[in-house]
Amino acid sequence: MKIKADTLDEHALSLFEQPKKRRLQEQIAEQVKKLIFSRKIAVGQKLPSDRDLAKIFCVSRVVVREALLSLQQAGFIEIKPGTRGGSYVTDNIYKPLLDSIFDLFRDGSLSLEHFLDARSYIEQISVKLAVENISDAAIKNLEEINNRFVESDLTSSMLAEENLKFHLALADIGGNPLIKLFIGSIWKMQKIIYEDAYLKEGLYETSYNSHKEIIKALKARDVDLAVNRMNKDISLHKNLNIDPSDSSFLSDLNTQENS
Repeated sequence: MKIKADTLDEHALSLFEQPKKRRLQEQIAEQVKKLIFSRKIAVGQKLPSDRDLAKIFCVSRVVVREALLSLQQAGFIEIKPGTRGGSYVTDNIYKPLLDSIFDLFRDGSLSLEHFLDARSYIEQISVKLAVENISDAAIKNLEEINNRFVESDLTSSMLAEENLKFHLALADIGGNPLIKLFIGSIWKMQKIIYEDAYLKEGLYETSYNSHKEIIKALKARDVDLAVNRMNKDISLHKNLNIDPSDSSFLSDLNTQENS
C-alpha cells in the first residue's frame, strides 16, 4: 500500500508492521520507539498523519491517536495543532520525570528546599565526573555556552535556556546518561521556576561569573574546588526570594509547564 508522507521515505514506512494480539496502541507506540532508537526516524521528522498511520497499521484512527498520545506523554513526539501541525519526533526524554516533579510540587510533597538539595547531590556527582573526563575541546564548548550569557539581546527565557545548556554540557562530559537525565529533568523545572529571575534579579550576571569559576576548577582538574564552585552556583538559586506558598507560584508553574 502506497502512503503519502512528506517526511518519511518508503523504506522507513515499510518498517512498520501490522500489530498483533497485545494492545494495539502499545504495539504501535513500541514500533515508533524502536525506529527512533535505531535512528531510522530522526528527531525533527514529522510522522505520517493519523489517517495514513491507521492505513499502515490496519487499525482505527482512535487506536493511532491513543498511541501518539502515549508517545507524547513519554517525550518521544510533540503533537502540534493547526493546519501546519502534526506529530513531530522530539528528544524530550526529560518529560516523564519532569511531570512527576511538577506533580510533587503541586500536591505540596516537594518543597524548594527538597528540590535544590536533590540538585546539589546530583550536580556534585556530575561535576566530579566532568573533572575526570575533561578535555580542551569540552572546556572550549563550556566557555562558548557561558559567553552567550553576556549577549545583550537575550530574553530571560533564552538566558534560562543557556544555563540549562551549560549544566547539560557538564553532564555530557561526565559521560553518564542517567545523571544527564536527572539533571535535565531538574533543570527543566528550575528553568520554569526561576526564569523571570534572570533579568529581574540579575541572575544571568552572577551565573556567568559562577560558571567561569567552575570552568577554572575544571581546567585545574581539581575535584574539591569544582564541587565547591558548583555548590556556590546552586546557592545563587537558594538565595532568591521565591515563596512556594504564594498562590501565584503554582499558578505560574502550571501555565509554563503546559506552554
